[in-house]
This record gives sequence, C-alpha cells and structure tokens, in this order.
Amino acid sequence: MNLFANEVNAGDPYGLDGKTYALLNTKGGDAGRTLQSTPINSTNLASLQVAVVTKTGTSHQDKLYVSAEENATMWTFTWDRADMYYLQDESGKYLTIS
Repeated sequence: MNLFANEVNAGDPYGLDGKTYALLNTKGGDAGRTLQSTPINSTNLASLQVAVVTKTGTSHQDKLYVSAEENATMWTFTWDRADMYYLQDESGKYLTIS
C-alpha cells in the first residue's frame, strides 16, 4: 500500500520563524553590503558596506558572518503562511517589498 501526502509541510517551511539575521548581499570575497532600515529616499533603503567572514574549515563556505561592531540592521523573520514571512527590524519597522 502506498500513502501520499496531499498537503505541503504545514508550518514554517524554512525554519526561519523567530530567527534574526542581517540581510547581506555579497559576490564572494571579504566584502558585502547589508540592507539597513534607514531610508535614503521615499522608495529605497540604505545599505552598509561591511567586512564578511566565512566559517573556516568547511568545504562549502556557506556560512557568512558580519561583525556585531558593524552596526548592521538585524531583521527578525516571522512566519505568516506557506512560504510567506514578515521581516521586522530592531525598532519595530517592517520591511516592505514592492
């Protein structure tokens, strides 16, 4: 007898709910930019140039770190439904993408 699930995994599919991260854009190397919650105009947020450190001793350098001294905005994920999340900074501002 074969049993099949007709339902997508209920709950937080990526395990991000309640976790806090800096949002980082990097093209490799030791530099990157984090998304800040500070607006630079009515439609864009600022970015901050930061030094990026990878976890040494791994064959896949998939863990990237930014020093706490960089003052990067930290965003907390709140799972809503399916693969939808709200992102909120330390001051309570929500990230809106349009």
